[in-house]
Amino acid sequence: MTRALVSVVLVSACLVILTCAHTAIGLAAPSAQDLREIRVGFVVDGPWERNDEILTLFRDEIRRVNENDFDVRFPESARLSGAHDGPSVQAALDQLFSDRSIDLVVAMGPIATLEAARWERPLVKPVVAPFVLDSETEGIPRTDQGTSGRPNLVYIEGPETIQEDLNAFRNIVDFRKLGFLLNQSLRDRLRTLGVDLDSRFQALGVDVQVVAVGSSADEALAELDPDVDAIYLVPLIQLGPGEFDRLIQGFIEKKLPSFSYLGREDVERGILAGLTAESIFPRYARRAALDVQRILLGEPAANLPVAISRNEELSLNMATVRAIGVHPSFEVLTEAVIVDPTPSPAVREIGLLDVFEEAVRMNRDLLAKDAEVRAGQNRIGTARARLLPQVDASLTGLLIDEDRAAASLGSQAERTVSASAKLTQLIWSEEAWAGLGIEKELQRSREAELQAERLDIALDAGTAYLQYLRSRTQERVRQDDLRLTRSNLELARIRRSLGISGPSEVFRWESLLAQGKKASIAANSTRNLAGMEVNRILHRPLEESFQGRDAVLEEPGVPSMERIGSYISDPWSFRLLREYMADTALENSPELQRIDAILAAKERQRSSLTRKYYSPTLALQGEVSRELDASGAGTGGGLEIPGLSLPQADDTDWSVALALSIPLFEGGSRPAAVSEASQEIEQLRTQRESVAERIEQRMRSAVHRAGATYAAIALSEESAEAAKQNLELVSDAYARGAVQIIDLIDAQNAALTADQAAADAVHDFLLDLIEVERAVGGFTFLAPPEAQLQWYSDLDAYFERKRAEDK
Repeated sequence: MTRALVSVVLVSACLVILTCAHTAIGLAAPSAQDLREIRVGFVVDGPWERNDEILTLFRDEIRRVNENDFDVRFPESARLSGAHDGPSVQAALDQLFSDRSIDLVVAMGPIATLEAARWERPLVKPVVAPFVLDSETEGIPRTDQGTSGRPNLVYIEGPETIQEDLNAFRNIVDFRKLGFLLNQSLRDRLRTLGVDLDSRFQALGVDVQVVAVGSSADEALAELDPDVDAIYLVPLIQLGPGEFDRLIQGFIEKKLPSFSYLGREDVERGILAGLTAESIFPRYARRAALDVQRILLGEPAANLPVAISRNEELSLNMATVRAIGVHPSFEVLTEAVIVDPTPSPAVREIGLLDVFEEAVRMNRDLLAKDAEVRAGQNRIGTARARLLPQVDASLTGLLIDEDRAAASLGSQAERTVSASAKLTQLIWSEEAWAGLGIEKELQRSREAELQAERLDIALDAGTAYLQYLRSRTQERVRQDDLRLTRSNLELARIRRSLGISGPSEVFRWESLLAQGKKASIAANSTRNLAGMEVNRILHRPLEESFQGRDAVLEEPGVPSMERIGSYISDPWSFRLLREYMADTALENSPELQRIDAILAAKERQRSSLTRKYYSPTLALQGEVSRELDASGAGTGGGLEIPGLSLPQADDTDWSVALALSIPLFEGGSRPAAVSEASQEIEQLRTQRESVAERIEQRMRSAVHRAGATYAAIALSEESAEAAKQNLELVSDAYARGAVQIIDLIDAQNAALTADQAAADAVHDFLLDLIEVERAVGGFTFLAPPEAQLQWYSDLDAYFERKRAEDK
């Protein structure tokens, strides 16, 4: 049992070590003339456009693996081809079996594999058959130990490949009737051998139409029943050049979802989905080469394992998804590798500095606050206006009743039109001057508040962007862990097929796979939410796509890790850095500047209230008026006394007044107001001390956190690397049966946690760094390069001064 499992999983490592044995024990490798010559023959099913490519791959791999032990030759005369039918392939195999110069035969293609595996006579020489689709369906021998059990025969088969493909396919689309496409020659041969494919699929719970595919894609498409609503296809090697692409296009035109046994390489050509991560041919060539080596080194072919891991990974062609109108679930999209040959629309790329600058320019909260500050500037103008001349002008039209006008003796006409102008100028007003000074200080407080808001918005924007990068990285980590879990599930199936473990291990990995999908979906949701937060702060459409730059530390303006490290490399430097940053934070703090401005306004208010006891208000007022028109009754002149000349007023009147006022008693409101202002000043001074303490604490705490997360970057990377190596060791031990499944799960969880910590380390440091920048009262990221250099120069000068003081 142990031997079979070692053969399945560690065959590559064991045999690579074996091929290097000459060097490892210090012996000289034999020359080519000293090596035993081995001649290998190949049989292919028939003409195919990829024959030369795949045969070259197998030959090169067999030669490379065995070059230190054998002189492997591939005679052209021993490369035989059938005619895509059983008899011609049998004849080619029989010819190689009869050729005494051939030491070993590789049966390439599904028919050649089938004929060799079901050869009616004893196999007279070793045969490697790499392409078994389903040994149970094809009636190919297989023992409980996962070997062929037949002398001179070893083949290669992925465990439960078709069943797992169909399960994955059903997760994408819920089909009722499946069109199963295979080579016409293979279908005919299976029928001859009495193999009932329909019954095999029915056992898997699938209603199927088996379609034999020859050289024409159109003929295959025409044979599909109208009720077929999904397609599954195995390698179709009889199709002529260009016909496979025509077949794919036919599926798309018929809106038929398709799934390929070969996986990713067919998905990249237009098939909807597949479960094999990469081309199976390099992996199968490698395995065939190792089987050849083990046979040549003396192991019986009948005892070699037949199972192979195909490296399962779901892939999905999004262009085909859109073309046929299917809608994969979140579960599928989260797990799948997306293949999309259609050029994606341009997506804006943003970096950390872009986010800072755009947030300060576009954020709605900040623009609203800026409008408030501009409005406040007008209040200063309003307060200043009281100290400037006030000019009023008026035009009056008056109509009175006729009898009253007649009785006025000419002093009031029935209809009059008059104009007047008045000028008022405060010569001195303590209240007005205080109001102007107070408004200036309040405006300064509003500007400091705006600066604080600007810093907070920049901090929010930077935090949201880094959280987006973190969530995107965590999503990738989760997807990598999901792929690892699927790989371990595949390994568990191989162990079960070999009788090494029971179904419980498969169920456990299936459970973990479901949990991994759930975690990946949650990670995707977290990334989407983080992206919406970034867009909200930047006043962008909430679900607008953007591409964040991963290399944040390489962006211009972001402090270099080396420079930061020089200030926190030892306790003395780190203490000085905290002292300098705390002093700078207190000096730059807009919160303190705001309180200082309000405090100055309150002090000016109190002084004004005190001066009100003895400071009068002095104002000058002048007014001029003129009667422009008079008509109707009462316009005949004034009172006339015979023999007496009375003075008559003209149409223009004017006056000038100088007014001085001082409040003598206001019911005690003045001393109450002075006392209230004094208490408010005391409150503000105390509040300032509290705010300063919090600012200093925030600054020092932020620097401490940044120092810790800076050190954690390298340590997290070391931890992740160690966890990765541990996982590899435990995985190998699990494959050998040396540890239990729980040990592998623990190692995988440890690796996941370490990978997450390593992925978060840089983001954690940058989050703490921008918190330091906020606490210090200014983002050096946004400053011009010369200002950044000046900041570092001032810091270096501070360090030099402290070093000199310590001496």
